[in-house]
Amino acid sequence: MLGDGGPVTIQDLREQGIEAPGQAMYELQLSGCDVERVAHTDGTGHRLSAYRIGSRRMPAIANSPASAAHDGH
Repeated sequence: MLGDGGPVTIQDLREQGIEAPGQAMYELQLSGCDVERVAHTDGTGHRLSAYRIGSRRMPAIANSPASAAHDGH
């Protein structure tokens, strides 16, 4: 579940009290956390959207919209 490096579903996040999981993942990405959107199959065989939150931090400046504007992109 949360913190084990495996995929975390939207429902997992809501069960942990996060009211807006998509917004939370976006904010983590903006802060430089490595967040990957992945497909996850639950125990019943249903495919669910999930996130894998990495322990490494990506350079926030290189990935920010402001840096793209600064670079002329």
